Amino acid sequence: MTAVFLVHLIAVLFHEQPRPFMDLCRVGTDMFLVLTGCLVYLSLRFRPVPFDVFLARRLARIYPVFAFVLIFYIAAAVALPEMSRLPAGRGAAAWMILKNAALVPLAFGAPRIITVSWTLGYICLFYVVIHPLAAWTSGWSLRRRTVLWSLLTVLVYLKAGRPALLPAGVLLAEWMPAAKVPGWILLPAAGAAARAFWGTEHLGTILGGIGALALCCWLLPRPTPRPMLFLSRISYSFYLTHGLALLTVAHFAAPRWAAVPAAGISALAGAYIMFRFVEQPFSPFRETSGVTTAGRKQAHSRNEYPIPAK
Repeated sequence: MTAVFLVHLIAVLFHEQPRPFMDLCRVGTDMFLVLTGCLVYLSLRFRPVPFDVFLARRLARIYPVFAFVLIFYIAAAVALPEMSRLPAGRGAAAWMILKNAALVPLAFGAPRIITVSWTLGYICLFYVVIHPLAAWTSGWSLRRRTVLWSLLTVLVYLKAGRPALLPAGVLLAEWMPAAKVPGWILLPAAGAAARAFWGTEHLGTILGGIGALALCCWLLPRPTPRPMLFLSRISYSFYLTHGLALLTVAHFAAPRWAAVPAAGISALAGAYIMFRFVEQPFSPFRETSGVTTAGRKQAHSRNEYPIPAK
């Protein structure tokens, strides 16, 4: 969450400089994709549900906050035309809004109103395919599943790039329970740093993805520190709302020494308000956790699922 915020903070307030630090912070979005793939797959593995129930829960997880933030962005575009991403014609603007509201077109290159919403387009596609694939492969050996998800990761990378981290997250979910996570797993995390200084776009994407996988593999088995639990709870709302806070602060052209803390405080405040009054009220209609407490206890007893409850 912090890394994603820093990327856009540097882009909006510092004109993308220093660029290496900005590229380093892109690991935040990479980890978001890896964790989504990993935890959604584990939710299906330990608590399988019918396809329609799964989709309804997933949409209830992501859409209410997205819809409210989209409305805010549209209102801001009307109030501040100089910051608007909407095309000039009403028909073209309406068509762009409809494609953004549908989410999935964002995975096929539809222009975005919310900067980070491209990830949600791919995540929605992932929701559609992960349930039947998880059900189809449930009786397969670990080796066969590994081959399948490795091929899918490569194919998605060749077609779309960073969204390949969603099926890569499934590979993480498959292999983490197989053995204790070694300490040297942090060494590949240097790929996230190497991405900032080395190579072409493709090499940078690969290095960043390796770094994100290594970091997630190291962090997931560890309990979340208590001070971080609050940030973890509001992380999705923060992910979608922090852009509004940055654009608002940038609009007032405050000096950087004041703009940076103002952006951070307003982003956290906006995320909490969105979590408290939009995301949380919809929690009865979705799974608040991918794996139930009973499922965790059962998995721990078989040494299959080392990820602790948060």
